[in-house]
Amino acid sequence: MPLMRRAYYQNNISTFLNDDQEKILGELTSNHNFDLDIKQRDSWLEQIKNLKGQLLNFNGKIFFEFIIPRMGKRVDTILLIDDIVFVLEYKVRSPNYDRQAKDQVLDYTLDLKNFHEGSHFKYIVPILISTLAPTYQNIIIWYDDKIAQPLLSNGLDLSTLIDNVIKEIKCTNSCAAASGSKHNGLAPLMTNNGQKVAINQRQQLSKLPRLYTKGILSMKFLVLMLGLKTLPIQLTAFLILSSILKHRTENRFALLLESQVQARP
Repeated sequence: MPLMRRAYYQNNISTFLNDDQEKILGELTSNHNFDLDIKQRDSWLEQIKNLKGQLLNFNGKIFFEFIIPRMGKRVDTILLIDDIVFVLEYKVRSPNYDRQAKDQVLDYTLDLKNFHEGSHFKYIVPILISTLAPTYQNIIIWYDDKIAQPLLSNGLDLSTLIDNVIKEIKCTNSCAAASGSKHNGLAPLMTNNGQKVAINQRQQLSKLPRLYTKGILSMKFLVLMLGLKTLPIQLTAFLILSSILKHRTENRFALLLESQVQARP
């Protein structure tokens, strides 16, 4: 399903800025399939107010309550600016940057990278916004697959964070183009080996469902190529191959989990 059909509210940023707050809230409410409690309503209003103040200098698209394909998870807000995906997770009235919340926004980012086709080759930047937390001095750290380490914001410096990311990517890409480099121009900055190993392992774990699906399709093609024409023989061959693939996938999953545990301090 196209990106524009997966959100409760979606629009150009310029239109969002001009839309009345109650109109946006009404659209969010009408697409919400559950009873709307006061906490959720107040959270949406806080997000709308914050974004209307922080996006004045940007062009692009905005998506509220975006549903990640195949996962069923809903991201608070996604911004598409200069072909960069910003994944925003709001913790309204939270006074700190919770580790669990940071993991949550990073998980959304990995799910988007792996399960949303339009995000496969884009830069994706997760941002945790705790509205009562102190201002945080962020350093932009890039992992593999053009994914940034979660940035932390209280909402007041959101526009500055977005602007800094855009400038860094433009600068790095222009330098890479000038030098004739073929890499994506981004490398992990000021990080340690443990952090990089952890993010690589999480990326590999998140890709296993996609690898398994591709393996199933390849097996179906192989069964046909073998010329097994009768249905019982096709089924038997498919089940044998499927069992082998499942076993290998589970082994890989177990090895990754074991390496994650060993990598923890």
